[in-house]
Order: sequence, then C-alpha cells, then structure tokens
Amino acid sequence: MSEPAARSYPYQQVAAKIIEKIRARKLAPGAKLPTIREMADEHGITTATVQRVIRALTDSGYAETVPGIGVFVSKVIPDAEPQPPAGAVAQLAAELTALRQTVAALAERVDAIDGKGSPS
Repeated sequence: MSEPAARSYPYQQVAAKIIEKIRARKLAPGAKLPTIREMADEHGITTATVQRVIRALTDSGYAETVPGIGVFVSKVIPDAEPQPPAGAVAQLAAELTALRQTVAALAERVDAIDGKGSPS
C-alpha cells in the first residue's frame, strides 16, 4: 500500500509556484509581483492567504517588500547560479584568443632566439 501524498497548505503551494518561476527566470530579479488582490484572483485564494504567501517568500529570501509600493523579486536569489553580466563571456573569450596568439608569438620568438644562440 502506498503512503498518502504529503499535504501542504494553499499558501505553500502558491509560494512554491512563484519560487519555481523565480528560479526559472520567468520572474526576473527586481520584478514587481502582482498586487495582493491580483494574486488572490489569479490563484483562487483569499487575500489573507496571499499575505501568507508573501511572508513565506520574504522569509525565504525570494521577495522583498517596499511598504506602500509593492512586493518585488529579490535581487539576489537564494541558491541561484550566478549569471555573468551580459557580454562578459564573449569579452573573456576574445581576450583569451588574443592571449593565446600573444603566447604563440612569444614562443616563436623564444624558439628563434634559441636557434640563433645555439651552436650549429
């Protein structure tokens, strides 16, 4: 006989969905979350439950509240892989290619010097 699935409260289920969206980058760091009323309508829950969702998100570090303005996705996401700044990888690749060419040219010069200085 299988055990019954673990039950969770509605606020935990909604918070888990939002966290999944944040981790999948469907909600970007700094993005404003919907209002309490909008979240209640979207998820079919009460505004009191949405307040619990927001508290769960802020307590776990996924959201920040700005009184009078709204709730925002945290700029630093817990357990998230750091993302390099846009263009950084391409710039590093170009610099690496230039360094490899410089090293190859220097190796040729060293070989030429060694060849001139050694007895024939």
